[in-house]
Amino acid sequence: QQQGVYVFMMTFSNVGFMGFPLVNAVYGSEAVFYTAIINILFTISSYTIGLLLLHCGQATKAKFDPKQLLTPGVVLSVLAIILYLADFSFPTELVQSTETVGNMTTPSAMLCMGSTLASMDLKEVMSDWRVYLFSVIKQIVLPLLLLPLIWSVLSSDYLRGIIYLLLLTPVANSAVLFATEYGYDEKLAAKGVFLSTILSVGTIPLLAPLIG
Repeated sequence: QQQGVYVFMMTFSNVGFMGFPLVNAVYGSEAVFYTAIINILFTISSYTIGLLLLHCGQATKAKFDPKQLLTPGVVLSVLAIILYLADFSFPTELVQSTETVGNMTTPSAMLCMGSTLASMDLKEVMSDWRVYLFSVIKQIVLPLLLLPLIWSVLSSDYLRGIIYLLLLTPVANSAVLFATEYGYDEKLAAKGVFLSTILSVGTIPLLAPLIG
């Protein structure tokens, strides 16, 4: 019951809720455009490949419904790309108000995860050594292993930085949502998101400069 959850958490990082504000803070609003494209691919792959990974080691097969891709995040990301390519600009007042609402997504996601953690005993959250080991592999070992691949595949330092920064983000909050929806260990997913997020506070500033 836990194999698929671990594989899903290792594969999918927090591209949306943490990736957008992080990339915006480091590389500026122009880089958010590339992050939006990656977020579309992230959502499509999470509802296709992600479902297969979540069912690792299980006899039941994953069922995919194309309607699951019509999420607000995908629709608005596609719209953002169209508006960007069309060089369309909104009034400043509208941009500022929507930006304020958009900045609420990260703390709102943390509240959703926190509601799951609140139902768990603190000792249960902090005493699972497997989640600690997983978090170290996810936040430190995996980015170091993939760093040479990023350098060899991408020629642009700008794109290298964006991709690597997104790779350094912790486990995606969707791990909890998927585990809950499909009857897997949502508590394990919540612990993975929580501990990897705490660890990322130190690993992101430590490893980000390695991309140059």
